[in-house]
Amino acid sequence: MGDIHEASRKGDAVAVNRILYQDPEAIHAKDSDGNIPLSCAAEEGHADVAEVLLSHGAEVDAHRGRTVLRFAAYWGSYGDFSTQSNEQFQATLTSVNGQQIPTGKDFDTTTGQLKNDDCVVLDEPAVQVLAERLPNAEFHVISIE
Repeated sequence: MGDIHEASRKGDAVAVNRILYQDPEAIHAKDSDGNIPLSCAAEEGHADVAEVLLSHGAEVDAHRGRTVLRFAAYWGSYGDFSTQSNEQFQATLTSVNGQQIPTGKDFDTTTGQLKNDDCVVLDEPAVQVLAERLPNAEFHVISIE
């Protein structure tokens, strides 16, 4: 496995960005299992690394594209819900306790670092705590698209 795959799996956006500035072609590198860096980041739930990779021109593999982006979205801010009448829908979580969840624009494209200290980054432990609170949480719909 190459350095970019390891950094992508670990969620090290700074290292991924540095590697891509040194070797832009690393974006297309495949590991021994045939995974591209975007797949590695997404499968581990590192949406911030996926954003960096996409900003450098990562192409979503046509065969696994939906899966890759769905994994990244899980740690980012999407959830699948159902109404009391069993209607299914997907919703985007935009804030937690009044703090905005960062999107691609909130990260420095050069360093991969968060530019806005007012945002809350949802890592795996934070998501687990949030998931435990969700069944009893009150939700507010801000917009419907």
